Amino acid sequence: MRAGLSGTISRAMQKFLSQYGYNLVSAGGLVALMAFAWVFSANRRWMNWRVIGWGVGIQLLIGALVFWTPGSREAFLWLNRVVVELLDAATHGQKFLFGPLAVEPGKTGSLGFILAIQGLPLIIFFSAAMGLLYYWRIMPLVIRGFAWVFTRLMGISGAESLCTASNIFVGIESATTIRPYLSRMTRSEFCTILTAGMATVASSVMGVYVLYLGSVFDTIAGHLISASALSAPAAIVMSKILLPEDGQPVTLGRHVDLSYERESGAVEAVINQLKGISTYDANHALPLAHPIDDDRVVVLDRSVERTASQFGRDAGRYRRLVQPLVA
Repeated sequence: MRAGLSGTISRAMQKFLSQYGYNLVSAGGLVALMAFAWVFSANRRWMNWRVIGWGVGIQLLIGALVFWTPGSREAFLWLNRVVVELLDAATHGQKFLFGPLAVEPGKTGSLGFILAIQGLPLIIFFSAAMGLLYYWRIMPLVIRGFAWVFTRLMGISGAESLCTASNIFVGIESATTIRPYLSRMTRSEFCTILTAGMATVASSVMGVYVLYLGSVFDTIAGHLISASALSAPAAIVMSKILLPEDGQPVTLGRHVDLSYERESGAVEAVINQLKGISTYDANHALPLAHPIDDDRVVVLDRSVERTASQFGRDAGRYRRLVQPLVA
């Protein structure tokens, strides 16, 4: 009887693991990442369990909506088609203007990948599209919805909630949407803003991903959108574990509005959005603010400089090592 019972339990366990094994691995990874963040936390005794619990719960809720809600798959496939069609329109414009220089790698007539001609125009195009969504009040409505959920359930400040919600669609440049509060934010709030900026995918960069990975992964746009939405509450959880809030945020528990000025027309919205790419405009430079771009250029320049100098040193060592053998 005991042998029969143990065999039944063993078969049940095998069936359970074969059906939910990957889910258990994902759950274990979630716990492991939070434990890793706790090890390096600035204050391991001061954990905000409301933020952690609701942050994980919101991730599970978004996952349930994506995978189990009727019609959710069709909705994300529709979003994927919208992004792909916008991308096709942008690439056709590039080919009309630049000819064979704009043909993507791997296609007939391609001259290889050229960042300035193939990558940067896509970023400009999607940035302009984001400007239109802001003008039509679609993006502010969606961002405020996410921010309301984060503030209401997780009990964090309205400024960091708004910035994190904006990061889902805009990217790290969304810090400009809370410009009036930046000078009064705590270290923990800044940590949340930086973490959310690195965890999510900006719409402009997503266009480049879709262009070069779409042939390998047909529905990559829908997956990137859902992954960016999932990463926002995850970023809040990780940042609050690493650097728990020990101050008094100015906007704690209250909702704040986006700091931007609505243009008088759609064309002006696109033009001001493109101005934000090349010049700093304090009123309109939302998705691609010039000062942040300058920082990125400086970081890239320093990285290239250090890499080149390191390569030069390595090449010198290699030459001194090989020259006696050749001689």
